[in-house]
Amino acid sequence: MVTIGQLAVEDFSLARSGRLNKLLEWVGLVDSSIKGYTKRSLAIIGVTWVPLLILCIFQDLAWGNRVDMTFLKDFATHLKFLLVIPMLIFAEYFVDHRLKELTEQFFKSGTLGEKELSVYDRLKKRIKKLSDSIIADWLILFVIISNIAVRWLKNVHQASTWLVYPDTQGGSISWAGFWAIYFCVPIIQYLLFRWLWRWIVCSIYFSKISKMPLKLSPAHPDKSGGIGFLGIPPAPFLLVTLAMAISISAMIAEKIFWVHDRLPTYYPVIIGFAILSIVINVLPLIVFMSPMSHQRRQGILDYSTLIKRHHELFDEKWIGKTDLSEFLGSPDASTTTDLNSTFDTVMGMQIFPFNLKTMLYSIAIAVLPMLPLLAFEYNWLDLLKKILGMLI
Repeated sequence: MVTIGQLAVEDFSLARSGRLNKLLEWVGLVDSSIKGYTKRSLAIIGVTWVPLLILCIFQDLAWGNRVDMTFLKDFATHLKFLLVIPMLIFAEYFVDHRLKELTEQFFKSGTLGEKELSVYDRLKKRIKKLSDSIIADWLILFVIISNIAVRWLKNVHQASTWLVYPDTQGGSISWAGFWAIYFCVPIIQYLLFRWLWRWIVCSIYFSKISKMPLKLSPAHPDKSGGIGFLGIPPAPFLLVTLAMAISISAMIAEKIFWVHDRLPTYYPVIIGFAILSIVINVLPLIVFMSPMSHQRRQGILDYSTLIKRHHELFDEKWIGKTDLSEFLGSPDASTTTDLNSTFDTVMGMQIFPFNLKTMLYSIAIAVLPMLPLLAFEYNWLDLLKKILGMLI
């Protein structure tokens, strides 16, 4: 039997959008199964990383000593195209699954009812249209094209690399360098910018849901009015955050290894990204502050009135009595305790559907790929000895 929640999320997808998705659909690579995402990842690797390797082999830049950083030594490139790109592809499945799960829970828990289904259907169509906006794709394309020349001038000549073929004139762009700058890098940038747009659309999606007539319960034990499930890890964009963290970590490692930068130089970048990870995974939920704060305030007033009336009746019934034999075994005192406990729950209701644990989870995912960078700055054995010395 199909539930109202399952009916609501039928055909819902935030990720299956954009011109790249249309192209993959045209060549038969759009499949929502794990096998389909694997084929899609391998196809993109096949037109990015594989040609780079072949072109570098032809120009003797894949290994050897023609340049300092041969293609096989460029671990940042391998991580980006062999790990980050598949993660960004598989994130489509993860985001869609998580958003469907959260949306279904709104209806399953009764926070949204059957009469809100028609309003939600209109919202779903609008979100689909926004996520598939051609204007967003053109804007992304403009940013990518504008960035190509700047990226080439800023990054290519900092080290002897496979991107530049050494010659008597001091070096010219290699075949692989041309393919990387004008095809491969734009693809990974497109994937990242598409996820930025999807994040914006997701924020709009939650914003519209927050304005619907939500049936929140201030006495709910999750202390979030019954929508605390929104803040339960993993957040929808957690895999995207992890992919970005790996990419940034790889680029920092490359700068330290080849350009001889120091890790402390990048501490502000690492801290900034940790803060950004919180924004990515928590900010879309801020929109629920208004209905939650309103429900908390109304709940305090309603339960305060109820408890006051209950306690007045309790006093009228029992205070001043000399014979308390009937009081023994009476549920009245227990009811008073239960109401007081319920009021404490109402007073403790949060105005956001997330807590410190949610934010720490996001920070951990952002910082975890950065930890190997400490090997460039510290001796792991000495560091472990110092830590054990402080503990023991």
